[in-house]
Amino acid sequence: MQPKEVSRAIIYDDDGRVLLAKRARGAGEGQWALIGGKPENGEKPIETVVREVLEETGLTFSPTPLRVEVDDTHDPEGTPWRVSYFYGQAVGTFALLADENSEARYFSRNELPALSIAFGHLHILEEFLDTALRNSALLNYPGHTK
Repeated sequence: MQPKEVSRAIIYDDDGRVLLAKRARGAGEGQWALIGGKPENGEKPIETVVREVLEETGLTFSPTPLRVEVDDTHDPEGTPWRVSYFYGQAVGTFALLADENSEARYFSRNELPALSIAFGHLHILEEFLDTALRNSALLNYPGHTK
């Protein structure tokens, strides 16, 4: 079975917090998730994630590729998803697209376990942030400490 494609953004701020959106509809409704979506018109994954962040938040995202995973555990029909993860910061004026997400905000590493997070994103976030804490080159932000 050919995997479906999706791109996800790990957006962090100067304090090392990550941006999550609470899904307003569809799979994962009512849960927090990384911002992202499916490609349109033959987009490459990096083009998809930049477009989706802009559409859903109004922010301009500067992505760095993190990794690609195939996940068949979160689709009710068992269809695998090829998930491309990117990380970076975003700039601009925040404007939430309310039809897809009911709210969005930045969370610290310590706040994440208490949230209901969709699609296994908690695992990727914890892994990313734990790696970032050990590798100052990965996240080079002013408040960062090893």
